[in-house]
Amino acid sequence: MADTAAAAQPNQADTPQKADAAGSAQEDLAGSATAQANGNSSQQGAMDTTPQVDDDAVKVGDLVIMYGGKQHFKAVEMKSGEVFNTKWGSFPHSSVIGKPYGSKIICNRNKGFIHVLRPTPELWTAGALTHRTQIIYSTDISLITFLLQIRPGSRVAEAGTGSGSMSMGLCRVVAPSGHLFTFEFHEERAESARKLFQQAGLQDHITVTHRDVCADGFGFGTGEEVDALFLDVPSPWAALPHAHAALRLGGMVCTFSPCIEQVQRTCEVFHKGGFSDIETVECLARAFEVHSRALDPLPEDIAASLMDAPAGDSAEPPDAKKRKRDDGPAFPSAALRRVFSKPIADARGHTSYLTFARKVSTDLGTPC
Repeated sequence: MADTAAAAQPNQADTPQKADAAGSAQEDLAGSATAQANGNSSQQGAMDTTPQVDDDAVKVGDLVIMYGGKQHFKAVEMKSGEVFNTKWGSFPHSSVIGKPYGSKIICNRNKGFIHVLRPTPELWTAGALTHRTQIIYSTDISLITFLLQIRPGSRVAEAGTGSGSMSMGLCRVVAPSGHLFTFEFHEERAESARKLFQQAGLQDHITVTHRDVCADGFGFGTGEEVDALFLDVPSPWAALPHAHAALRLGGMVCTFSPCIEQVQRTCEVFHKGGFSDIETVECLARAFEVHSRALDPLPEDIAASLMDAPAGDSAEPPDAKKRKRDDGPAFPSAALRRVFSKPIADARGHTSYLTFARKVSTDLGTPC
């Protein structure tokens, strides 16, 4: 027993040391956990103050389309503390910032909603642009870009920036590696267009220059010729000699002229030489509106004859039950909904004549 007690004595002496070591380790672990918790807490606090926004979400400074319908939308720059007011109610910018594009935003009165969309050339042309001049619409833009043979990487020049509708369409086609050089003789319109393109994030793809190309030309040097050129100026025939110098050999040019007399004078210059494949087109689109509506109930005699018709010829729904004549119409209006289409009453008619030609000679005076 004594030996046992003696043997146990050293173990008792070691116990406080082990306890101290264990306590020290626990304190270290506790301190580490506390530091980690404090770090997490501070990190969480940082995340709360600077929230991460998805790349597909609306951010402060973005130019977005607040879309309430085909006739009710507007381009708005997102700013903290601002409010967008409509006839359906108010939409604070804070309710839009951070939401993905395409989101449905409910107004503060819960009486209406809008969708937040990315700007596109179609939306700009359809109504988001401020009309500083008469604009070119999507029907003509699509035909012009196709027949000018523009593609990504093309260098394109445009004379007559105006409100920027055509510029937006051209920029999307030549991006991301091409470039658009647009010229406007009116200084104030040129500056307004430059600011618009910067807001839309297109400044790397569009260069705006205040210049009268009919008098001063385009200013391209040797080796800087463009692949295609578009002229929307009152006197395109006066700009054609400069356009010929600015185009590469084989490049296409298009003139936009509302009056046929302008086309005649332009074609006279084209036929003097340096150009070939000359043609003038007019693009007329006829838009239709499509909707469904419920038809009035059929007369009793026609409804009765249809009920007696073979199953393959009957217009009656398969699960409908035959009823007596005094039970009301056998074909409720819900079963007689049909899809109709009709031309839109206010569809646009003539917009302009588009004249295209190809540069086939370096000598403007050589007939081709």
